Amino acid sequence: MEPFRRITLVYAVFAFAAVMMDPIFSVYLTTKGYDPAWMTIILSSFSMTMIFVAPLVGGVSDKWGRRPLILGGIILEIVVMISYALNTHPMMVFMTRILEAVAYACVIFVAIAKMEDIVATQKKTNDGEQVGKSLSVGQLGHVFGPLAGSMIAATFGLTAPFYGSVILLVVLGGWYYFEKHNIHPKPPFEKLTYNPIPAIREYLKIPPLRGLSIVQGAHQFSMPVLFVFIPLFLTRDLGFSLAQVGIVIFVREMPMLFQFWGGKLSDTWGSQKTILLGSTLSGLSLMMLSQIRTFDWILIASLLFGIGTSLLGISGLSLLSGIAQKEKKEGTYLGSQVAVIKVGAFIAFLIGGLIVQITSIPTLFLFTGVIILLGVIVGESLLGFKSFPLPDPKRLINGIFHHR
Repeated sequence: MEPFRRITLVYAVFAFAAVMMDPIFSVYLTTKGYDPAWMTIILSSFSMTMIFVAPLVGGVSDKWGRRPLILGGIILEIVVMISYALNTHPMMVFMTRILEAVAYACVIFVAIAKMEDIVATQKKTNDGEQVGKSLSVGQLGHVFGPLAGSMIAATFGLTAPFYGSVILLVVLGGWYYFEKHNIHPKPPFEKLTYNPIPAIREYLKIPPLRGLSIVQGAHQFSMPVLFVFIPLFLTRDLGFSLAQVGIVIFVREMPMLFQFWGGKLSDTWGSQKTILLGSTLSGLSLMMLSQIRTFDWILIASLLFGIGTSLLGISGLSLLSGIAQKEKKEGTYLGSQVAVIKVGAFIAFLIGGLIVQITSIPTLFLFTGVIILLGVIVGESLLGFKSFPLPDPKRLINGIFHHR
């Protein structure tokens, strides 16, 4: 199989297997006696690990090759899914989330870096559109995985999606291992020394990347909302079924299939403007979600959030790729970026459950939306232009609070 198609297929199938549990995981842990505050603290180990692992994975894959890390990540994800199904002790879940972060970084981030490698060798000017097309196909896993997982759980029980993931990952790992590929010489082991701190400092010295990190770091505050509290809110507070939770996530992820349009917009309109447009739309949709209770409107808010996240993701990757390719450090810069922005997700997991305990889940939705819009305000000045054709975010926030 041609390398571009092969890596896109690996991305899609791994993503499908990894996110099958997303609609049911917080519900699954609740049935085991977890409360929201402790649940988010325990699950924060994923984001905490990403802060340290992502830049290491990027640097190692730049030096040692993409394939060994991808294979290792698939094997590790198999172990993770078996562990979730068999043991839900808090310490075990905490440690398993750490392993899951390593596995996810080794496959998803390295696969994205591999896509950028292939696009860079083509010497085309529309990098954003090209990467967007590959990610659109790869995102099929993120779109259909939650829907499949929720249907499987509704039919066979809450642990069934974990075992379904294991089967898919075993097939994927075996195919990728035996599939023909170009063999590149490995550098000596002694050259595999890597300290992520200088790489992160180098990354943060570039003003547009600092601005991108602020915007995306604020957007990462939505992680506990998406992974933990939307499924709980829909099932526990509103009485929706697991299948309906899967539909909500499916609608939210569906815009990821059209990232090539976001990439094209990023190429023609500018990455910076597309970044801020996407983040603003995501923040406003979460504020909208805090006020609505009907399934139809929840689907609309989820779709708007997905469109915003898609625009932010592909335009941010386009901006990052354009800068990183000049230095031949695509994997390193991508890893550094993830390490920086995952600080936002880590903080959000630590405080998200506490906010819900003190107030309510809809209040957390509103708070998260405000944080995302504040990221737009702060990051705008660093992204490399002075004007942006959207209403003043400060006036948007004031208007929403006044209306409430």
